[in-house]
Amino acid sequence: ALGFPTADPDIVFSPSGTDSALHLAYIASVILGEGFRQIVVGSDETGSRMALASGGYHFGTRTALGAAVCREALLDGFADTAPALEFPLRDEAGYPIPGETIDQQVVDAVESAVQKGQKVVLHAMDCSKTGLNGPSLKTLQYISQHWPSDVLIVVDACQMRLSRKKLRQYLSVNSAVMITGSKFFTGPPFSGAILLPLAVSAKMSRAERIPNGLCAYTARWSWPLSWRAVRAQLPTRKNFGEWLRWEAALEEMHAYYSIPSAYRALGLQKFADCVSHFITGNPRLALVPVSNRGNSSDEDEFSCPTIFSFLLTSDSGSLSASAVSRIHRILMDGRTNDPESQNIYRLGQSVTLGRNNSRQTAALRASASSRLIAEAWLAGDSLETQPNLDREILTVGKALEMAATGLPVVSTLM
Repeated sequence: ALGFPTADPDIVFSPSGTDSALHLAYIASVILGEGFRQIVVGSDETGSRMALASGGYHFGTRTALGAAVCREALLDGFADTAPALEFPLRDEAGYPIPGETIDQQVVDAVESAVQKGQKVVLHAMDCSKTGLNGPSLKTLQYISQHWPSDVLIVVDACQMRLSRKKLRQYLSVNSAVMITGSKFFTGPPFSGAILLPLAVSAKMSRAERIPNGLCAYTARWSWPLSWRAVRAQLPTRKNFGEWLRWEAALEEMHAYYSIPSAYRALGLQKFADCVSHFITGNPRLALVPVSNRGNSSDEDEFSCPTIFSFLLTSDSGSLSASAVSRIHRILMDGRTNDPESQNIYRLGQSVTLGRNNSRQTAALRASASSRLIAEAWLAGDSLETQPNLDREILTVGKALEMAATGLPVVSTLM
């Protein structure tokens, strides 16, 4: 589906992106040895569950295989690590930090750690919850060339808002890439995977140990066939839910990539233009700024933004985070005051951004998806595709309108 040759890359399947982070903590311990230093870019737009998992800690109270565990306790067999060095993508006011600043901060941090004799796991971000990324591919190439045996690069591409070419570029610099089938591709939630370059996979095929604690989370069928010793130590239980969720996600991927690339690019660009206009043209909505660098340097469908974050405002400023969260639930439940519609208006859940007048604020998100394009496309009848696409985009515009003015509860949630 992603256009790779048959043998490249290897894949580790998981029940979620968070489980993938836990799997990578184990992989890093094999590749780098225990006691590595974590450098995390985009920590402000990554949940606490991800931070726990990447350090080898239980991130919930029950695993995907049904085992009861103690949240925040270290998994059996994992070594305790130092707190991660974190680099946010936004400042305290919620504005994007320049990409050049992030690039330099990351290079300096990696160089400092290596000079101290530390091994490093560098967590990069390709499209955060609000559409930011960092460090740049150029910086990752530099790090991979200068410290190939000291740094394992992990790219969080779980949103999957990047081209197939970009995926290949990440793998070409020996980066492990976390993906899901449930964000851009709208597959069922809890479908995660790690794409691994062959150089990393070859080292893992020689691994001889696996932490006992990992056996509560995953079974042998989710790991590459060539990792014989790893698979032999994992339970034989089959996770049918993980498998079936990915089957559904793969159908969404195939549907999207069967559409001509020119139409895919046209559809996403039209979505970007229209949604940006909807938000900036509404006095009750405030568009959250994104970096000028964009999400992809390629001339493809992802050269334009596909996530638009916005604040809900009143005469006294932005609504509080709790108010925004309540409004989102009302939209999702269909409990609006629109007498002509019983629609459920789907907007991305709120993301905390910063503080306004000493009060925490949050943004909602309008995001393009593969299904937006696939459902508008009618093969062989280009005259129908544009009206279909327009109708899909107008549904998003209606959701934005309802969020801004159609909720009587807004005035009571300041």
